[in-house]
Amino acid sequence: MRRQACAAISLTLLLTLPSPLYPTYAQASREVPVTIAPWQQCLIQYAQALAIDPDLFHAIVQTESAGHPWALGWTDQTGRRHSYIARRQEDAAGMLHRLLRTASNVDIGIAQISSQHLGWLALHHQIRSHDLLEPCVNLYVASLILHTTIQKHGRTWRAVAGYNGSTAYIPAVWKHFCQHATDSGCSSGRSAPPLPSTPLPRPYERQIGDTPRDTSGRPITWNSRPVSTSLTFKRPHLDEPATHTFDLLNLRALLVATFALLCGGIGLLLILALGGRLVLLAVYILREGVYSLHRQRAAHRHLTAWRH
Repeated sequence: MRRQACAAISLTLLLTLPSPLYPTYAQASREVPVTIAPWQQCLIQYAQALAIDPDLFHAIVQTESAGHPWALGWTDQTGRRHSYIARRQEDAAGMLHRLLRTASNVDIGIAQISSQHLGWLALHHQIRSHDLLEPCVNLYVASLILHTTIQKHGRTWRAVAGYNGSTAYIPAVWKHFCQHATDSGCSSGRSAPPLPSTPLPRPYERQIGDTPRDTSGRPITWNSRPVSTSLTFKRPHLDEPATHTFDLLNLRALLVATFALLCGGIGLLLILALGGRLVLLAVYILREGVYSLHRQRAAHRHLTAWRH
């Protein structure tokens, strides 16, 4: 009787209780819309301006930084490769400032723009090093570099290799392209990476969402055709430095410089003081010498007169 009663109670509870609180994956995917990062809208627009597949541009970004907007890479004097991924843009800006003073070359941001490009970027586009920590600005510069390699090598995979400088770059980009692209040579049975002379995948149209915004939520405006010869990059809100954080290394350098100037000032005062005393001493010695000479002459005249 007890077993039957327990079974009846369990069945009653099972029928009367509401459905489980945790929805299934399908339910959750329907209820929660899938969102993408704001910089992906910039990526799509620049890919369309270059007339390349956005998935290919995305594969280059994944190969370079795995989609981290504040990634930094550099090679030390021994040839060892280092990488750093900051959690905040301010941390990345501080690290970048230090690396630009110590490392010969630094790869910056989501597309790992080499610091060797900073000269012509500042001259022709008014883009500085800390601006490259903005993902959309970084992708803009990447599109400029891709445009240059496409002009040089044509719309082939050799242009993709030119972005990194080596044909060994093609298999890495191809791997990420196959993982992300919905319709590519991978799905048609090609498993080996393409040859450098293979044409690039044909681009496709994709809707562009709202106006891209930077990491602080402010809208970014730019010329969306990097293939144009009269390219201007409008960035009114990027004129301010990317960070105002307290840099301990700068404070240390300031203290060292202040101490050096203080020591130099004290040394100059000592030299001036000692120099003044030496001048007075020389004048005193000269005066005493003149007086001694006069006394000797007077004594000589008296001695000569006494003898006569």
